[in-house]
Amino acid sequence: WGLGIKHFGGQEKYSVDGSTTATRGQFNFGSIFLRGDIHNVWQLSRFNFIDQSLGFNVDYRIYGGKDDPDYSLLAPTNQGKLLAQLHYSFGFGYKVRDGFFIVPSVQTPILTMFNFDGFNPSHHWFNSRYQPVIFTLKFAWLFPKKGCPPVDGMEDDKERNDNFLNQ
Repeated sequence: WGLGIKHFGGQEKYSVDGSTTATRGQFNFGSIFLRGDIHNVWQLSRFNFIDQSLGFNVDYRIYGGKDDPDYSLLAPTNQGKLLAQLHYSFGFGYKVRDGFFIVPSVQTPILTMFNFDGFNPSHHWFNSRYQPVIFTLKFAWLFPKKGCPPVDGMEDDKERNDNFLNQ
């Protein structure tokens, strides 16, 4: 699970058939989000791994996203403030030390459930659709469970485990 802020921006250029003049509309907005993911981790080495996940996010726009007053359109339709989506994420993780990981990743929505638009996961601004590709940087901390005693094995278990992981 996670909580964060996303920022989106884009533009559309519009010209009437046969006309040499074109107008351009722009949008910039930010949303606060809450997400939950199910992860699959492929260990590459002791400190590196591939992380892919399928998740669900709920976004609520907190700034920007207003109509561009300098851009005239025939039928403007913009994304609503509240959005719920199913998304896919792919990242490459690095273990900094025991219990602390950094995972840069790329995420994109695959299905929009709130503001449903025929299974199309893209954002609708002006007369265009935009498929977001979201670059994220995750920091993960794992804490030992309190009240749970450590499992002690034989004295050379750690060395054997380290040798196995470094193969």
